[in-house]
Formats: sequence, structure tokens, C-alpha cells
Amino acid sequence: MRTINLLETLTLHELRPICHDLPKEEREQYEALSGEEYDPDVMAAVMLLIPGPKWCIVAADADEPLAAGGYTQERPGVWRSWMLARPACWTDFAEGVTNVCNGVMEMMFFDFKAHRLETLCLADRSQARRWYERHLGLQCEGIMHGAGKGKEDIAVYAKTRI
Repeated sequence: MRTINLLETLTLHELRPICHDLPKEEREQYEALSGEEYDPDVMAAVMLLIPGPKWCIVAADADEPLAAGGYTQERPGVWRSWMLARPACWTDFAEGVTNVCNGVMEMMFFDFKAHRLETLCLADRSQARRWYERHLGLQCEGIMHGAGKGKEDIAVYAKTRI
């Protein structure tokens, strides 16, 4: 079984290959949520500059970046997640990536005193939504109809500790 490592720092060196290999549905989600056209180099720079904790998952045997993510603080105690993942992340490392994501959420609750972690996604991304619910314990709080750049529906997920 191939293993992964979690890096608690994130650089352009890790972000650029992830952004250049981002699947079409994740590129579409970025455009819908941000209102910006997807450019992998701009995306890497923007994600690096976003304030808040960031992390990277790499394949241990190849030192290959698979996914990057982080949280931005919306207001005290409320954090919104972001994550970018290459296809190999899910085909070869899904269980390990899921375990890392669950561990990062626990760290957010403990170390960053979060009481709410939120995630937004295109409502038609059924596979991502199943993963949020079944494997991360997030609950769908509703759909923001027509909220995307092209009037796409956006699903709102959250995990709380109140």
C-alpha cells in the first residue's frame, strides 16, 4: 500500500503541479465560486496568499504533491475549507487522504478553537457530496440556488462543535 505524508507548510513548488493537474469539475467549481476564469498559475499564487492554516499531502514514495488545502477564517470560531486535489489523490490514496482530512478538522477544532467548519461545493458534484457526508461527517445545510457565477446551485456543508 502506498503511503502519504502531511506537510504543514505549503509552497508554490507543491501547489503548481496540483493546480496544473486539477480535474475539470474542480476547475469549474473554482470558477463558479470565485467568479474568475481558471488559470493554474494564478490559482497557485492566490491559494498560497490566502490567510489561514494550509497543508499539503504528498505521496511518500515519490515526494509527489497530491492535494493541498486549508481554512480561511470567516469570523471568530468559523472557518471555511478549501482543497485542491489531483486525480491520483482519489484513485490511489483515498483512505489516507480521508484520514488526513479528518485529522486536520480535529486540529481546527482543538488548536484553532473552531466551533464551525464550512465547505461549499457545486450542488451537482454528487461524488464530492457523498464523501463530505459519509467520510468527513459534514452535514448538508442547504442549497444556495443560483449562487454561482453562471447561476449554478451551491451546496453548503458544515461540521459543528457547539
